[in-house]
Amino acid sequence: MAKTILAVNMCFLRKRWAEPEEWAEIIDEKLGLRYAEFCSDLLDPFFVPEPTRTQIARKTKMAFESRGITIVAYYTGVITHCLNLLSHPHLTVRNRGMEWCQKAILLAAAMGAGAVGGHFDTIVHSDCLDPKRRPARINDVIRSFQSLSHDAKRHGLNFLLWEQMYTPSEAPYTIAEAEDIYERVNEGAAVPVYLTIDVGHMCNLHYPHSEDDLNPYLWLEKFAHISPVIHIQQTDGKMSHHWPFTDEYNREGIIQPGKVLKAIEKSGSQRNYLTFEIFHSLGQTEEMVIDDIKRSIDYWRKWVTE
Repeated sequence: MAKTILAVNMCFLRKRWAEPEEWAEIIDEKLGLRYAEFCSDLLDPFFVPEPTRTQIARKTKMAFESRGITIVAYYTGVITHCLNLLSHPHLTVRNRGMEWCQKAILLAAAMGAGAVGGHFDTIVHSDCLDPKRRPARINDVIRSFQSLSHDAKRHGLNFLLWEQMYTPSEAPYTIAEAEDIYERVNEGAAVPVYLTIDVGHMCNLHYPHSEDDLNPYLWLEKFAHISPVIHIQQTDGKMSHHWPFTDEYNREGIIQPGKVLKAIEKSGSQRNYLTFEIFHSLGQTEEMVIDDIKRSIDYWRKWVTE
């Protein structure tokens, strides 16, 4: 039977709270969680200089360990998702993308996280349209992940995570593509390169796809056993809304905890961190943000106790 554990992506903290002690206190006392996924926007490898960067990472490790909170992974945030990085047309920029990832691995190790994950590349439109250049860009990223897996092993990380997305510019975005990339990227990898399945990313309605690609539960059945971190959000299946699991959104949303757990069980998975990735506008108060996430946790506690 699969063991499922609730965790939270720390993206809800960005711009509002900046100190490790605050982060740990909120996750512990206000949310009552023991597992977290660090958001890179809180401590970016490029925008925060040394030695401050490593100092904050070490303070984070101390603050979280003192409260018994495990940082499962250091994960990409909004900043990196706005950049091309590992798929940029220019090699010099792709090399900078690799440097970002390498420094992220150092930060993850310093704060005691077990992995680095996310989406580190976006393929430009002209390359997406070219039947030769798009596969070449994906091959570039596969080679980059394979190289980074050796950095991860050297610094004591357990695995890397490659997030499934929902447009051709952000591979993989279909089930078939995810199967292919997962198989190829792990050939010769020093630590496993797993997938991150996000239950709100099956919204590739405007691009070539099959009906299966739009089914979040089928994605979980196929990949939960190789997706130790699963992002959960409430959504209507038309966009990746990152809604909370509150009464208002649950009436409109398609993500049901019972069906999620059943699909995970069908995959043969042994252990998954079900990680809330809930977004808010800056127009919502800090109290509203915390309340939305706390109510989402309370809702899922009917099915997941840890």
